Amino acid sequence: MDGKRIRVAVIDDHRVFAEALASRLSNEPDLEVAGTAAAASEAPELFSRTQIDVLALDLDLPGGDGRGVSRHLRAQWPDLAYAIFTRAVTPPRAAEAVRRRARRGY
Repeated sequence: MDGKRIRVAVIDDHRVFAEALASRLSNEPDLEVAGTAAAASEAPELFSRTQIDVLALDLDLPGGDGRGVSRHLRAQWPDLAYAIFTRAVTPPRAAEAVRRRARRGY
């Protein structure tokens, strides 16, 4: 590693989970938590405040789903990486996530 910390943001509508994940990630020496958001509508404001390298994103969000958020953000920040999670995963939904990521559109 070149000394640069990876800046991570967490977007999940369960605030307790988002804060717990952010807390855990902040304990890693090569990671820096850039912020958290609880809704899709909060994502643009979060990204306007700071550079983010990796987004930990729930697929089920109020005000828009994670797929729409990821497409919107990827259009502006094409190098943004994602860690996608959801509590309601089905095999077709998992396959869709993998397929979209392979095309860099997820």
